[in-house]
Amino acid sequence: MGRLLKKYNSLSPTVKVSFWFVVCNAILKATQILTTPIYVHILSTTQFGEYKVFLSWVELAAIITTLDIFYSGYNVGMEKFREDREKYTSAMHGLCMALTTLWVVLLVPFAPVIAPLIQISPLQFRLLLLYMYIFPIFQFWSARKRYEYSYKPLLIATTVSSVFTILLGTLFALTWEEKSDGVIVAKIVAEAIVSIPLLCVSVKSIKSLFNKYYWKYALKFNIPLVPHYLSTMILNHSDVLMIDIICGKTDAGIYSLAYSIAILVTIIQNAVNSAIVPWMYKKLRERDLSEMSKVTSCVVGAMVVMNLMLVAVAPEAVRILGTSEYYGATYVIPPITFGVLLTAVYGLFVNVEFYFHYNKFAAVASVIAASSNIVLNYFFITQYGYIAAGYTTFASYLLLAVMHYFGLRKVTKKNGMNCHEIINEKLITVLLLGFVAVTLILVLMYEYIWLRYALILFAAMGIVLRRNSIKSFAEKILHKN
Repeated sequence: MGRLLKKYNSLSPTVKVSFWFVVCNAILKATQILTTPIYVHILSTTQFGEYKVFLSWVELAAIITTLDIFYSGYNVGMEKFREDREKYTSAMHGLCMALTTLWVVLLVPFAPVIAPLIQISPLQFRLLLLYMYIFPIFQFWSARKRYEYSYKPLLIATTVSSVFTILLGTLFALTWEEKSDGVIVAKIVAEAIVSIPLLCVSVKSIKSLFNKYYWKYALKFNIPLVPHYLSTMILNHSDVLMIDIICGKTDAGIYSLAYSIAILVTIIQNAVNSAIVPWMYKKLRERDLSEMSKVTSCVVGAMVVMNLMLVAVAPEAVRILGTSEYYGATYVIPPITFGVLLTAVYGLFVNVEFYFHYNKFAAVASVIAASSNIVLNYFFITQYGYIAAGYTTFASYLLLAVMHYFGLRKVTKKNGMNCHEIINEKLITVLLLGFVAVTLILVLMYEYIWLRYALILFAAMGIVLRRNSIKSFAEKILHKN
């Protein structure tokens, strides 16, 4: 333990914070993992599909009602207004509340008409709008804690929220007659218990909710990003929604389980990106790019390994988390996992684009990728069923990654920088091709569990034998940042 503590203390602040952000994201994802088998066994496949469809609409509702201000726009503002972060944060809360209230007034009277159009009940539609008051609170608070490398409060709040979500979700799933409504209400109540006190802490006064300058800045920055956020949402959730429309809620529920497993690595990907954004912005501000390509290559390499580990155990993951009705989802996991890996890659490019306010390109690229995803989904889901959705999503993410690469090249050149100082294109390409090759081998071995685990063991032995070389390379990166 003493040796481990010594190694931990020798790590750079960025790496330490990344570790704890991984822990926080792991707790959130563990909540989904724990509730998924509970809901799968208590709810019918149709009810589970209804719950997943509701969650799919949450992201769209957040974009429309709040402009997703708490994501990239808020991070850029934290850097731009670093001397006045408290007033800026309060103003962003106020802006989100004002925008949400506007949409509530406009849409609630038409709930009976709108709800059937988006395949949810009128009650769920009203709950969706109510949730938009709660959802941004924790997003703002956690984003600020991540940006300021304050992981202890985030760890506590995340744990408390997760415990309430699991307990209330299980209780409501067992006791409510309309079980899908019950788990939705449980989610909202659990988050409200944690978020409302955080709102009181974040907002210093009622007067601070309005700030004309900050509101104007946020609207100017985020409105051009709405097409980007909408398109990203379509990429993330159009599969489930289109499967629901074309194949029915049962297939949507099966695909949702596969998707939930495939995105497990985002626990680490999102945490690392959250920790690396402030560091990247600081380096870009100081024009110090000497170590950036090494760090980004290290990040991509680690994500390749993590995603391959998930692909390797996909059949067992489906059997543990689902019943026999869900076993067909196994072969959807590999292509979705590749898409998840690509989000980690192009996310590094997007960080740079947003820093230089290159928002419009991100919107155009996302619209093109999302449009291609919808077209591909329509033709291939109709022809081959829900399994095709995993491959169409991968193809769309690949297109998006390529476009953002060219966007990165353009924005760095425009600002007098060299793209090669930020990323090592050749190494990243080799890593992605290696991922595809190993994934194909693993998929062919899905029916041969002993052979597959023998390969995993062989790979693990290779890592152990080369541990000194890997350790030496990692230390060069980790202790410099």
